[in-house]
Amino acid sequence: MSLYDGDKARLLAAYARKKHDRVPNLEISIDPGVLSRIMNWEEEGLVRSDMMPPEKQIEIAKRTYQDAIICNAQFWLTKKEGSISTREELELAAAAPFHLDAIVKNAKDTVNAVSGTNLGVGAMLAGPFFTSYWLMGPIPIQSYMYMLYDDIDFVKEFMAIQTKRQVEIIMALEGVGIDFVEIAEDLCDNSGPLIRLELLEELWYDNMEQIVKAIKNYLKVPIQFHCCGKIDKVVQYFTKLEVDVLTPIQTSVNDIVQLKKDYGKQFSFAGNLSIDGVLAFGTPDEVRKQVKYLIENVGYDGGYVVASSHSVVDAIPAENYFAMIEAAVEYGAY
Repeated sequence: MSLYDGDKARLLAAYARKKHDRVPNLEISIDPGVLSRIMNWEEEGLVRSDMMPPEKQIEIAKRTYQDAIICNAQFWLTKKEGSISTREELELAAAAPFHLDAIVKNAKDTVNAVSGTNLGVGAMLAGPFFTSYWLMGPIPIQSYMYMLYDDIDFVKEFMAIQTKRQVEIIMALEGVGIDFVEIAEDLCDNSGPLIRLELLEELWYDNMEQIVKAIKNYLKVPIQFHCCGKIDKVVQYFTKLEVDVLTPIQTSVNDIVQLKKDYGKQFSFAGNLSIDGVLAFGTPDEVRKQVKYLIENVGYDGGYVVASSHSVVDAIPAENYFAMIEAAVEYGAY
């Protein structure tokens, strides 16, 4: 097997802060426009890579040297943002059919699809905080913030339902063969936590602890925690929760090298290649230089995964994306 072949052992070693053959690379999501360019597919009708059937994801992983593919195991009370404003609407959403069997089948199908390859499977989960502030209406985020003052019990009920259902999904995935999970939970913006820490702890921590404990008890796999924004004030919670990997380390508001110095014994790191900087606007040589820098300064002990600072969005030129993944192989060999 060459360094260009996907290998879940490579990824899992990085999650454990251990060296394998090289630094891995993994993108949870690649947008349709980029996919059409890197895969030579017609763009019309394409969806994000993580929403594609596993067979298509395997093709993408092979073309881009990635070490795993993704199955969507998120729970959202509704599909429409800003659609729940009252308890009646919350009760109706909570009473709607919950297609747990379909989620489990998708996970099993994804695991079966990688049989015979060395690719891993990661399950994408959703946290109760960001799902609630996007779904609470009529105006996403803003309505949630007002409700914290107008009816905080409603917010707590909302988040508790989200948490309960996500835990049920985790329990149902026991024994399926998932290799890791990513929890999507944006707690911060570019200036720091979206709400004051005391309130965040009151509303969110116990819910997230339930999700993390369920993963550890039933799936027993590494946990990659996705939180955009400036994360220095919330790292304390990730430490208490004992998650394994922090991502995507948004470049403009975080110093990943300093985070590595401060927390390198607690976490591995994934990401930090700027989607609003070098990946979108730099040259391929500048991208390669930044990848080399991150490998040398963050991945020296094995605890780093080459990835973008969020996902591979359509603004990123294909040649810059290829420069990133090729540099992971060129500079990442141990």
